[in-house]
Amino acid sequence: MEYLFEIQVKINMSHYNVIEAVPIEIECVLEIKGRSKKGDDGVWVLKAKNLTRNHEPSTDISGYPSFRRLSPNDVQSVKNMTLSGIPLRQTLSSLSQGNPNLPAVSQTIYNLKAKIRKESLGNRSMVNALFEEFEKEGFIYDILHNSIEHITHLFIAHPLSIKLAKSFSNIFIMDCTYKTNKYNMPLLDIIGVSCFNTSFYSGFVFLEREDEDSYIWALSVFKKTLENREPSVIMSDRELELMNAINMVFPNTTNLLCIWHIEKNVLANCKKRFAHTEDFNLFMSGGFQDVTEMICLAIKYEFNEIKVKLASERIQVLHNCDAPVFRELLCRVSHFALKEIHMQYEKINTGTMTPCTGYFMATMAPPCAHKIKHLEGMTLSLDLVHPQWRIDTLRLNSKDNLHNDGAKEFDELLSELSSRYQMWPQSKK
Repeated sequence: MEYLFEIQVKINMSHYNVIEAVPIEIECVLEIKGRSKKGDDGVWVLKAKNLTRNHEPSTDISGYPSFRRLSPNDVQSVKNMTLSGIPLRQTLSSLSQGNPNLPAVSQTIYNLKAKIRKESLGNRSMVNALFEEFEKEGFIYDILHNSIEHITHLFIAHPLSIKLAKSFSNIFIMDCTYKTNKYNMPLLDIIGVSCFNTSFYSGFVFLEREDEDSYIWALSVFKKTLENREPSVIMSDRELELMNAINMVFPNTTNLLCIWHIEKNVLANCKKRFAHTEDFNLFMSGGFQDVTEMICLAIKYEFNEIKVKLASERIQVLHNCDAPVFRELLCRVSHFALKEIHMQYEKINTGTMTPCTGYFMATMAPPCAHKIKHLEGMTLSLDLVHPQWRIDTLRLNSKDNLHNDGAKEFDELLSELSSRYQMWPQSKK
């Protein structure tokens, strides 16, 4: 039988620090007291009051939580890694690299993270802390309550997500994941598609249930964030309630069915991706605040990725597209779209054209091989490329005030027009 005890620290009136070893959970009567007088350079005096035991002495102290306690530096490292969204297993591995003899186990990190989360709340309730985080990060959010003031619907969108969604408002993918939070509320993911054919988070909606009314509310709130713009295409799985809601809120939008289903069922497909049960349990135990923190990290990362790629492709010329026919498209159309157009162009040169079905232009929007051949070697005009793939008209700046985007872009256009005007010949002016 193991001997379990807790240390109680008291401060008495004589400026002595007093500790007592008090048995817990088992009926061992062993009792030890210690004290340290203030100013004694940290020296403690221990006195045994009762050495009687009802068990053999422990030969392995690693079973005691006090032995697995982390140093202050390790505690700070865990805090930093938690804020960075690093998973529990990787956190433990990182600490172990710095200290091969680290006594901590996964439960140690799990308990510390729970303590950090509790400390961050302070005296605030979970919901109050959540909304304070929304305000601090500049989230757009909307909620619905039931008759007893419980949250039944929660829409959240990061300001950078809104900026991306407005910049790339043609294509969105929508799908619900299941039980990704401790409230077992379905989470509707709204995913956008950039001009590089990469995806980004546009918004998230926690729903009480997956019915038509819930989806109509969610899509209506999302439509407001887009300033009432209607996407060209929304892709979803064959969920009739969501499809009906799309037709109601976005009547002019084409609703396509996904060939592959995004995260169809987290419980069925996600758990096997976790090598350790405790990692999956930690993933499943997250509340609204935990999800929000992970969302912030992911969105800031992908926004920066798109912003950097945008700046990079504006100054890079694809080697195989450095030809007169592509002159007007270079540095104005994404490399993804240019490569697609070049593949169509090569079909003309290699004689591999097939009868035109219209499928390529209907699904991708750039000109197909037949359209290019019809132009008979003329320079391809920007008008032939859908705005979805344009990079010359985009302005992405994370520090911009989102509400003034329209005015800022208009001022920039006027400035650009003024500069070009000065260079035009008199006839064009």
